[in-house]
Amino acid sequence: MIDTKELERLQNRRAELEEESSSLEEQQKNLENKVKTLEERIRINELENTNKAKQETIIQLESRMRELEQKLKTPEKPESLELADEAKSEVNEVPHPTEEQTVHVSEATEEEPEEEVVEVAALEDPMIAEQEKYTKNLERQNEKKKRKFF
Repeated sequence: MIDTKELERLQNRRAELEEESSSLEEQQKNLENKVKTLEERIRINELENTNKAKQETIIQLESRMRELEQKLKTPEKPESLELADEAKSEVNEVPHPTEEQTVHVSEATEEEPEEEVVEVAALEDPMIAEQEKYTKNLERQNEKKKRKFF
């Protein structure tokens, strides 16, 4: 009888262990599913964040594009045109000379020939300035390389 009791006890223990094993397998499957779900949520959140950033960038670019298009539609007067307009208005404001003043002016112009002075100023283009800086840096680097060999 000792053998039957021992056998029953062993069979009960095996049944308990099998039940525990199936319970652990089920718990493992549930946890794996929860992990997959959480990973998927994280991926979705990351995609949502990148999409929001892209949408904000698109909105900024569209706004900038509208501003530039508006500038094209309403061009501003360049400084040279403004200066020319000012000169014209100054000429219009000067009173017409009398005959005596005209004679004095014509005599003065005959005696003193005036030279015309023309000033030329180069327009500063940011791209040209960048290229010049870049070429200067390259020249410096080449000089340094040459010095290293000697």
